[in-house]
Amino acid sequence: IKMASGFVYFLMGGMICFGTMNTIALKGQDRQYYPEKDEDAGKEGLQYLHPFFQCCCMMIGEYLCLAVHYILLARQKSSAGMSPGMRKAKEQGLKTEFNKAVFAIPAMCDITGTTFNFFGLNFVTASIYQMMRGSMVIFVALASVFFLKRKLYRHNWTGVGISACGVITVGIVGVVKGGGEVQWQGVLLCLIAQLCTTGTFVTEEKFVKGVYVQPAEAVGLEGLSGCTLFVIILPIMYFINTGEVIMAGKDVFPFHKVEDVPWAMRQMFNNGTLCALVFGGIVSIAAFNFFGVSVTKNVSAAARAVIDPVRTISIWLISLALGWETFIPWQIIGFVLIVFGMMLFNEIIVLKFWGFDKNTKSALAKRLAEDGELNEEDKEIIEARRQSEYIGEDTGQLYDNAKNVRETLKAEKERSSSKAFLDPPMLEPTYEKPGEDTLQIKLLLRYVFESKDFKKK
Repeated sequence: IKMASGFVYFLMGGMICFGTMNTIALKGQDRQYYPEKDEDAGKEGLQYLHPFFQCCCMMIGEYLCLAVHYILLARQKSSAGMSPGMRKAKEQGLKTEFNKAVFAIPAMCDITGTTFNFFGLNFVTASIYQMMRGSMVIFVALASVFFLKRKLYRHNWTGVGISACGVITVGIVGVVKGGGEVQWQGVLLCLIAQLCTTGTFVTEEKFVKGVYVQPAEAVGLEGLSGCTLFVIILPIMYFINTGEVIMAGKDVFPFHKVEDVPWAMRQMFNNGTLCALVFGGIVSIAAFNFFGVSVTKNVSAAARAVIDPVRTISIWLISLALGWETFIPWQIIGFVLIVFGMMLFNEIIVLKFWGFDKNTKSALAKRLAEDGELNEEDKEIIEARRQSEYIGEDTGQLYDNAKNVRETLKAEKERSSSKAFLDPPMLEPTYEKPGEDTLQIKLLLRYVFESKDFKKK
């Protein structure tokens, strides 16, 4: 821990508090009606069902992070002329000027995933919605293999498998035991949402790699890109008639338009509770992202990954207390499996049997150190990369990944004498001086092949 423990606990508590507040606010919006529902008078009411507008509000919340970023940046510049991070980036030759429009690509993936999430939230409880987000580790792992060409080992695949079992358990138990509160269509929509959100991870790695951008700035730029896209697409959606679309006994487009923003605004400002929940959602997503990136910066990415389950439990307890769902004991088993699989994948938990600890990043570093091919500085590189690859439940962590990977690249550039290229898909080896290529190729092969196979060759 890099800072006073009291401040660290404050950051972690803020992340849990605002993360919980955001999900509860979103679920609360789905439970609001205008005109009001009155069963005694025979009035069915009109449910607030505006997933695209809700997604736009989330983009506004993310955009607020950009304002906070520039306020903090101005303070740093006034005291030192330039932020420490920017100064270090320029010293290392990283790109500090780039086309901000590139964030429109991951923003489109995030918009798609978030909208599917909000559709799904209408058909599942808040706790199951949050637990389904734990499936992101499954989709990100598959995407990292097929699109980013990364290598996963036994402990990674085992973690993915255990998480998958947990997701399946939560989904089935919810549908079978949920008493109508959970519909299989909602579970499916939440899973599709995580698949779409994985595109954010892949596009960030592809298009923003090697560029210096602070995590809060990245969140804000994506929010700005998302808001810009919604300014274009929301008016178009208003003029697209859908007719009646029934899913699980509910008309998912009650206004018979893809999105009806005027009706959303009318419902908001005629229902004080709904208005408070919408603005609470905007503020909470901004605060959650700010506290999230602060936790990663001042503690570690692992701490943020560990906090996610605590947030899920708090959402679950509050939802139960409000009477929004019934307690299903079997759901605990699925939740435990999801969390355990995620921690095994992220190497927060390392099993010391059956070879599960053989190819963790720390084990790879230890083997190279024993052979005299890795010094203490190179160990720091590997630890930085280990921190960069933590996957949790929210897309904000993906920006932390990008930041940490860039920090790793800078560290490796500073350690040009060792040139330990231990992650082929993310680092392109360069052979600038005679004699350096021998060490580079040897380290590269040691990473790709098992130690025994390497020695055999």
